[in-house]
Amino acid sequence: MAAPTLVPITPSVLAWAMEQAGISEEEVAERCKVGKGLVAAWLAGDAQPTKTQFNSLVSLLRRPTAFFFLSAPPNDAAVPASFRHPPRDDDKRGISVAESNAVRTARRLQRVSRWILTEEEAPPPKLPEATMAEGAEAVADRVRVFLSWSTTDQRRAADSSAVVRLLRARLEETGFLVLHLPLGKAGCRGFSLYDPFAPVVAINTAFNAAARVFSYGHELGHLVLHTDGICTNRPDEGVERWCEEFSAAFLMPRSDVAAFVAELRGSAMEVDFRAVQRLATRFKVSLRAAALRLIRLNYAKARLYEEVDQAADFKSGSGGAGGATSPEIRLREWGRTYPRLLLDAEEQSLLTRDDILEYLNLSNTQLTTLRQQLSTAGATSE
Repeated sequence: MAAPTLVPITPSVLAWAMEQAGISEEEVAERCKVGKGLVAAWLAGDAQPTKTQFNSLVSLLRRPTAFFFLSAPPNDAAVPASFRHPPRDDDKRGISVAESNAVRTARRLQRVSRWILTEEEAPPPKLPEATMAEGAEAVADRVRVFLSWSTTDQRRAADSSAVVRLLRARLEETGFLVLHLPLGKAGCRGFSLYDPFAPVVAINTAFNAAARVFSYGHELGHLVLHTDGICTNRPDEGVERWCEEFSAAFLMPRSDVAAFVAELRGSAMEVDFRAVQRLATRFKVSLRAAALRLIRLNYAKARLYEEVDQAADFKSGSGGAGGATSPEIRLREWGRTYPRLLLDAEEQSLLTRDDILEYLNLSNTQLTTLRQQLSTAGATSE
């Protein structure tokens, strides 16, 4: 029997393509019907795939055949340079594997979404554009109008979780991709990826709902600057400080905070830690966000921030999936915008059913369930 024909792929290019697609060695091994050890050998340059295995790689990673013969991977601009660390984190740490993979997955969803929207000649969401030279207060006013966001509805919401659901639904209605990803307590609070057709807001679900509300505002700040950001917990540095100020102004308008402080003083209360708690409760934001807002508007001294325990930003308990099905996990993590775009693309004959199943990593039965869940009234879960 003749020896199988081997395909001389470039190992580093294969590794890059897998990273970009968010595909693990296990998934490659399963698709190519080989052992994980052989995939590791391909990546190390110690072995080469057969033509059949190579065709499976091309199909799985969705790259042109010639791509795998490049001498080196393309310049990797998928991960933004800045990123926002969790509380008490080391400012010098690099982006983690989980964060890198999350950004690459988000980039992949964004690329597919943009392609569908441009093929359908859909209008972009026309997100307002700002510069850091503009005051965050004025920009926040414009963005609230753009999103038809009411701080009255925000205050009347049952709790912070309800505000998260409202924000996610409003952004998805506008055309944003909104991802809720389990990046862990060591992960960033969130990230944003600008695109005129498919802007992405991604939020780390390890943080409690009140902290996530403020992260929504922060990532919106990056997007109105038309920049990407995996944001650091260093609000005094350039764009990060501006985005923090924007988030505070978007969620707690100056006039509303002034009225709140007037109420306090009318009742002979001081602007102290108790005031921070009351402001956070009123606007369904974190203690950290409320303290920063009072300090920045000169209603409190900077030392008040030191009284706020940032560790309270984390969720209590495990926060696990709790036996959720694959369709439920897709909707919880990837939101409604992306699957709706895919299903619309199938109806327009832009994508096949097999394409949809592969993009969502679901079976036909699971896709039917997801379709039913999409048709259910109500916002995506927080």
